[in-house]
Amino acid sequence: PTTLPNVAVTLAAVNNNGTPANLVGVMPQITDGSGIASFSDLQLTKTGAYRLLASGVVGGRPAIPVSQATSLKFNIAPSK
Repeated sequence: PTTLPNVAVTLAAVNNNGTPANLVGVMPQITDGSGIASFSDLQLTKTGAYRLLASGVVGGRPAIPVSQATSLKFNIAPSK
């Protein structure tokens, strides 16, 4: 894979039915010189099994999309 700086990355969450979920946090985040975007304040508002979908565009060049990526499934459990 190629690393790209200055890409505006947006995340979306879908539950195990493929239904969009409410993902809260600051978006988009911009990739650094190593091609890494950090999301330090993300929260899902409901428990369950989810996947994250990431998409992006090159900064200043909205006609250049970045391919969408999908995370592995993960679970959000109630806090104890």
